[in-house]
Amino acid sequence: MRTGLLPHPAQSETQWIEDRYPIVDDDCVALACHAATTWGDTQTMRATNAVIVASALVAITTATCGCSPADDAESRDPTVIIHSTQFATAPTLITDLVPTPEQLTALYNATTNYSIREEDRALLLDGPSGLTLPIARAWGAQPRPQYIQFTALELVGPDKINATGPGRVEGLEPYPVGPIPFVRYNNEWKLSRAFVCGKLFLAAPQVCD
Repeated sequence: MRTGLLPHPAQSETQWIEDRYPIVDDDCVALACHAATTWGDTQTMRATNAVIVASALVAITTATCGCSPADDAESRDPTVIIHSTQFATAPTLITDLVPTPEQLTALYNATTNYSIREEDRALLLDGPSGLTLPIARAWGAQPRPQYIQFTALELVGPDKINATGPGRVEGLEPYPVGPIPFVRYNNEWKLSRAFVCGKLFLAAPQVCD
């Protein structure tokens, strides 16, 4: 049942006002204007309510989904970033009949360089790798390894050389170091395992048993 408070869909605003509020004098004109305002307010309220309902439906839909299309696509195709571990390169193995001070300098300092893979450092000590690996691990773990620059070599026996030169520990002045023995093992020059074990006697004696 229609109450007459709102116009019939077929009625225009003017027809609805004239039917409900016949204009007979100025007072009636004022009343008709009031009615027009009421009708306009009603229409505005209807439009506002429609916007609110539509917004609520969008909010409910978004909450139910819990994600946007882009997020959903991303979850189905995740990107995994893997950072590889970078190791320093070990020096080239020395096969020369007589090594140079520069070659032995690089060899010795590589044995205490913990950024070089321990398997590669183990190859710089004389002896089988299964024996030198734990030694290389302990030798390279020194908290403040010294850097040595060899300047002189002395051949002291078959396949054995002693090297001397200034050493340096971070924060200290250079000091003389040597002799440090190197031996020829399987036609390659290596840092003497006996020398390293002598230095590790107190810190890690078990690795040389």
